[in-house]
Amino acid sequence: MAIKIVLTRTIGTEGISKYMLVLPTFNLFITLCNLGVPTAITKMVSERKKSSKKIVIPITYIILVYNILLIIILFIISPILAKNLLHSSDLYYPLISIGITLPFIAVSSIIKGYFFGKERVFPNTISNIVEQLARLILTIFLVSKMMKYGLVIAVTSVVLINVISEFSSIVVLLLFLPKEKIDKEDFKVDNS
Repeated sequence: MAIKIVLTRTIGTEGISKYMLVLPTFNLFITLCNLGVPTAITKMVSERKKSSKKIVIPITYIILVYNILLIIILFIISPILAKNLLHSSDLYYPLISIGITLPFIAVSSIIKGYFFGKERVFPNTISNIVEQLARLILTIFLVSKMMKYGLVIAVTSVVLINVISEFSSIVVLLLFLPKEKIDKEDFKVDNS
C-alpha cells in the first residue's frame, strides 16, 4: 500500500492512468512467462520423485528460452498494442520495458516454487520483503528523478523497477539454497 501511495504522489494521476493502461498487458505477460511452472515445481519437489536439481535446472533453461520468444513477440506487437488497443502511442516504451522484466520474474517464481515444494516459507518471506523494500526505495528516488525527463519515461521506469526488485529477490533466494551435496546414487556403478 505504501508503494501505491508513493507512486501516486510521484507520477500523479495522469501517470497512474498511463501505468494502469499498461498494467493489464503486464499482468498478462507475467502469467504467460510463468505458464504455471512454479506450481508444477512446487508439486514435483514436494513429491521428491527426482532430485530437486534435476527438476529445477532444466525447467529454468526451458522457461528462459520461452521468455526470449515472448520478448520477441512483445517487441513486435508493442506498436500495435500502443496505437490501436491502448490508443496512446506514447505507451510504446512502457510496453517494451515489460519484456525486459519477464526473465527476472520467471526465475524468481521458479525459485520460490522450489522453496514452497521444500516447505520452507521463510526464504520466500524474506525475499518478498526485500523485493518490496527495493521497489519502494526505487520508486521514491528513481521515479521522482525520471519525472523531469517526462511522464512516459517515469512510467517506463516504474515498469523497469521490477527488474531490480526481482533481481534482489533472486539474490536473497539464492542465499537460502542448500549447499551442493554429492549424491551417492549419481556415482553408482551398475555391475550387471
